[in-house]
Amino acid sequence: MITNRKVTKLSPWVNLIEKTVDLKVGPALYHCFQQNDYVAVLAVREDGKIPIVRQFRAAIEQFNWELPGGIVDTGQTPLQACRQELHEEAGLVVQDTYDLGAHYPDCGRLENKIHSFLVTATSDPAFVPEPDVEPHFVTWQELLNMVKQGDFATALHISTLFLAVNHPQFPLFNKN
Repeated sequence: MITNRKVTKLSPWVNLIEKTVDLKVGPALYHCFQQNDYVAVLAVREDGKIPIVRQFRAAIEQFNWELPGGIVDTGQTPLQACRQELHEEAGLVVQDTYDLGAHYPDCGRLENKIHSFLVTATSDPAFVPEPDVEPHFVTWQELLNMVKQGDFATALHISTLFLAVNHPQFPLFNKN
């Protein structure tokens, strides 16, 4: 029931979409953002540790702990982005990959999806960290404690944890 759609390019990464929607009470104007899909990666290293990364997020004006992840570049598949982001942010090379699905991060404001992955990975000895991205490795219990304490507070990444614990391959992971 979209009767009009106007696209305004805000940056190379984001478009503002203005939509006129024909509702029973008449037309209504809505706004949303169009951007590339995201990936979030719950990985386990050969020693059972899980990578998380700390980086500054301008939207919340603070540093934030997250799973490795990022934007799916144009022409790239979500799996390719998963592998690239995990290597760039945590220095890990993907071994086994389990696709946890694609979901809408915010269907009220965003048109894109988040693709969540559960992977096993090995360390790359030649890894050089990205500037301004601090990788850290934690146990499953430490990660759960960070969520409970509000130190790991990105809902999209917490949803990836939920999807992972309900995946049949999850019991293979060391959850100490």
